[in-house]
Amino acid sequence: MAINLKCPKCNAVLSVDDNLAGKKGKCKCGNAITIPIPKQKAVVATAGKNANSAKQSATASPSNLNEVFDDLTESDFNRQSPMRRVYSKQKAGGNELETLRKFEGEEAKKERAKAGVLNAPMISIALLCLLLGAGSLALAVMCGIGNSAVKQIEDYVIEAKFNKGLAVTFFSVSSTFLIVGGLGMFLKKSWGWALATISITFATLDRLITFGVLLMTEFTQTRFFVGMLPLMAIFLLTTFIYSEDNRRIFRVKSVTTVVIVAVIAIALVGTTFGLAAQQGLLSKQSPVASPSDGY
Repeated sequence: MAINLKCPKCNAVLSVDDNLAGKKGKCKCGNAITIPIPKQKAVVATAGKNANSAKQSATASPSNLNEVFDDLTESDFNRQSPMRRVYSKQKAGGNELETLRKFEGEEAKKERAKAGVLNAPMISIALLCLLLGAGSLALAVMCGIGNSAVKQIEDYVIEAKFNKGLAVTFFSVSSTFLIVGGLGMFLKKSWGWALATISITFATLDRLITFGVLLMTEFTQTRFFVGMLPLMAIFLLTTFIYSEDNRRIFRVKSVTTVVIVAVIAIALVGTTFGLAAQQGLLSKQSPVASPSDGY
């Protein structure tokens, strides 16, 4: 079907095929002309468009999300929250990992003990050494004067069974190590740490062996708890004082020094219990009578 139209410029009547309806063309005079759409075809096109719109409305959500997303551009999807921009982590020199490691290193240094500065746990250990030293000195005096109260602790302190001269010597030396070691720790001296550590290591091994002897002689609940609780406490104390962080306070950096201290403590324990075995004290444990020992 042909469409007849008139050029508004030269008034020439043109005839074109209806397939070109709605498109632009040029007249022979050079004027641009838009080919009109016949009324019947326009009605059909409008009806088809309305049908498509109704179909889309039926399948879309009530808020017409499809139409909304059709209007969005790429920049709309790349928007960043203002809060995120304000609080975003700033890069330091373009290397966030290096910055994080540096921060962790600084925090670790703050937590580590400083050389020459006593912390609260070390002050407590120094005070404990002084108190234990005073107790050893009191035992030395009691053994020297033959106080009957010493008999009550012989089952739990094998050294109290030594003859008078040996017992006085043992407790006097023990008292000296503890008191001098405690004072040396307050002065933040390496020799103070060494003497205190030797004394504490000796006490740990001494408690361990004595605990074993007590249980082999006669096992009771009372003996078990009386021996076990002090052993656990002094064992934790020993591991704490040997730690590198605490040794740094007294400037004890060499592992050789630590080994020498441990060897001296072991040698003293071996000598002490060797003398006890020689005198037959390890096989003659006489338990103290107690109403709760009947298990």
